Amino acid sequence: MHVFGHDLLMQRTRDRFKNRLPEFRRLIDDWADDYATQGWPPDTPRYFLVPYGQQLAEIGAADRLTSMATDPARHDRMRVRTNTDAAALAEVERAQQLLVDQPEPDLTALVLLVVEHDRLAQRSQAIPTDLPGLWARLGHPHRATALAGTIRRPEEQARALTGVAGALAAAGQVDRAGRVAAEAEQVARAI
Repeated sequence: MHVFGHDLLMQRTRDRFKNRLPEFRRLIDDWADDYATQGWPPDTPRYFLVPYGQQLAEIGAADRLTSMATDPARHDRMRVRTNTDAAALAEVERAQQLLVDQPEPDLTALVLLVVEHDRLAQRSQAIPTDLPGLWARLGHPHRATALAGTIRRPEEQARALTGVAGALAAAGQVDRAGRVAAEAEQVARAI
């Protein structure tokens, strides 16, 4: 899978092929369906696990996004690839928002999204609060902050973010540490 290195290049490509975009989207959707039918095997392209859901949200494909966002096997594969449920939780929330914004929201779909969100949130409760800080010390600050963001209890999330900030400061990443510390403070104030 190829990704555009610049937004202008992507926009020019969209302009050039705008008449064929629906056809290309159908082909991509069919390709995604092939992986879904297989239960999202280990060789599933990364594109179908993270950016695909974001793009469905951007184009307002509520039904398709809801289908992806209520698929536990897909979210399990996403977690294996990213070591966090942050992208899956965000995807569920985007799908919920698309449905709620409709004149007549599909209540069954909303219930299914709530069930999947709860499933993902439940397994995030088992994350030790010092694990994100460990990821930061190992040189994975994005993974660390994403993992801390999946912790749903504000007290534990604030503690995890504080650990990440401390690890980043110790590694000399003072600016990033300050941003994470500010996020931890914001979470703590909301308690």
